[in-house]
Amino acid sequence: MLLDGLEDPEDYEAYRNLVTLMARKPVLGAVEALPEVRAVIRKSPRDQPLDDDLFRKLGASFLRFADLGAIRSLAQSRPFPSVSAEPEPLPYRRFRVAYAQDEAFGSYFPRHTRSARGRWGRNSSSSRRSGMSRCPRRSTWS
Repeated sequence: MLLDGLEDPEDYEAYRNLVTLMARKPVLGAVEALPEVRAVIRKSPRDQPLDDDLFRKLGASFLRFADLGAIRSLAQSRPFPSVSAEPEPLPYRRFRVAYAQDEAFGSYFPRHTRSARGRWGRNSSSSRRSGMSRCPRRSTWS
């Protein structure tokens, strides 16, 4: 487990012990709250890369608390899945998934269909029936 949003670095050991005892899972590290960094991330446009300085601050906070030995041990405890050059045929047909994301919760809500239509064009008839809108974030799975 990783503790996120640590307000006071002095509290790390107490939280680590509490979570380890209650969840019976190891705590591998923490990231501090860093309200100024998180505020910049929240305000940043999603279609543009973030400033490298933000990643440095988050990374430094993670490394301050990370148990790198435990992370390495956990990574080596299971074999890495093999990857073949040729994907295996799947027992089902390909299908397309489209979704619209609410900025506050990262979820889709039907009331946003109207605004999505205005942004990305008309919905197809199957999209209208399902209540989902066509948007630029699409994935095709095979």
